[in-house]
Amino acid sequence: MIGIASLPLCQILLLGSLYITQYLGLGFFMEALVAILRREGVPLEQLGLVYLLAFFWVVRFLWSPFVDRFIAQRGGEYKGFLLFIQFILVLMLALISFLEIPQHLPLIFAACLLFGFFSATQSIATDALAFKLLSEENRGIGNSIKVSGNLLGHILGGGAALVIYEYWGWSVSLYFIVLLTLLSFIQLLFFQEPQSRLIQRADEVNFKAIWEFWRGARQKKWLYLLFLYPTGICMSYALITPILVDAGWGLDRIGFIVHTLGTSMGVAGALATGWMIRVWGRRRMLLSLAPIQALGVLMLFLPLWGYQSEWIVFLSAGTIYLLYSPVMTLLSTLMMDRISPKSPATEYALQHSLLLLLGFVAVAIGLILAGKIGYHGVILLSSLLCILSFFYSIQFYKDIFHERD
Repeated sequence: MIGIASLPLCQILLLGSLYITQYLGLGFFMEALVAILRREGVPLEQLGLVYLLAFFWVVRFLWSPFVDRFIAQRGGEYKGFLLFIQFILVLMLALISFLEIPQHLPLIFAACLLFGFFSATQSIATDALAFKLLSEENRGIGNSIKVSGNLLGHILGGGAALVIYEYWGWSVSLYFIVLLTLLSFIQLLFFQEPQSRLIQRADEVNFKAIWEFWRGARQKKWLYLLFLYPTGICMSYALITPILVDAGWGLDRIGFIVHTLGTSMGVAGALATGWMIRVWGRRRMLLSLAPIQALGVLMLFLPLWGYQSEWIVFLSAGTIYLLYSPVMTLLSTLMMDRISPKSPATEYALQHSLLLLLGFVAVAIGLILAGKIGYHGVILLSSLLCILSFFYSIQFYKDIFHERD
């Protein structure tokens, strides 16, 4: 594997572990916990509180300047900060394991929200650490580790932990999450962090980076691309489960075929994309993925037209996952190309928070439109948006090269 071979194994394992950790707890609380509480008869309006965890991830750029300043005060060293955050995450999970459901439900909800804040803060620091460790040629590999690690964390936290709960109960399922989170803490203890490239002044919190980042014609063109490029695949992603539910599929089949096997396809797609970015380059990947997305989205017509065998559904849903994760990997790499050593945590968090928000909005719009114009209309619209993103990508790179000249 070209690219991975040029990264120290300890860095690959540490980044992978930290990125898995980010979504372990989130996957458990937003997937497994919701299912557990619903079976206990908790009303849907109360379950909605769990999804506020995602709010911290969308607005985490607001406190990212404090992370940049704290790291600058420590000479650009992330190890100590991440050790503290990982310890807090482990401690909170351990404390939650002693609570009982539904008796201690208010405390569990409060702990979930606090966990969401610290996991989002861990994300800020981990992304900045990745920028510090990765050379420009290895950023594709690093971001493939990010996306695939997040997907694996979702599988382990939202799927495996739920299975453990079914057989051994609440406390053991939390111990499973604690153990995996603790592995990152142990890896950090033995991690030898290289010298920093950070140049931010340590005596200021640089909120100006939030406002100044989008200044200039090039940054505005990048913002437009960030709006357009993932919208089609996100809108189509929202349709998978409703289409199968309407077709009479049981939740257990949907969970296994779509969210387990399909997510595994996403992991493979993310890892492959990191290598392809290294070999083919950013521009070729950006221009190649857009038309492939346009065709892949049309695969959702198969279950709509009555082709609903498990293999066909896996092919349709797996194609969406197989394209969604490469898009996220590529965009994450391009985000990292646009940040500076001056305020890496803030600049990356600002872009990635926006990407998450756009993803949530696109999913919501896809579902709303499905109720207005039907699944067929949304699929065609999603494919059209992918085609538009292809043409804008061509213009985007032409303009960027022109401005450099």
